[in-house]
Amino acid sequence: MFLCFKFSPRNPAAPPAADRIDGQRWALDIERSTNERPWYPQIAEQRSETGYRFLAGRLAGQTDSRELPSSAPSVSAASDWNFSSGEPDGSWIALKFDRREDTLSIACDLFLL
Repeated sequence: MFLCFKFSPRNPAAPPAADRIDGQRWALDIERSTNERPWYPQIAEQRSETGYRFLAGRLAGQTDSRELPSSAPSVSAASDWNFSSGEPDGSWIALKFDRREDTLSIACDLFLL
């Protein structure tokens, strides 16, 4: 799966994207190609009225899943990347968008960095 996240000011005059998550003044557009590689055992996303969370990777000790794991990249606030319980083992990238505050944050494991 190839993904492209575009974070830009909302423009009411522009045609809406096929997969758009609106914030207060900013929008997150997601373009994806699901039939192409690379392949990750864990690809999960969660949308709500308050935000959007995404995680892709190969997490050690976890089976293939489309559910967000209970690890720090996917459960804390969009601006919180403290990893108080420790960083997940494996290869991963995580994205959080707080729709109320228009805050977008991205984190990944040290090797993807």
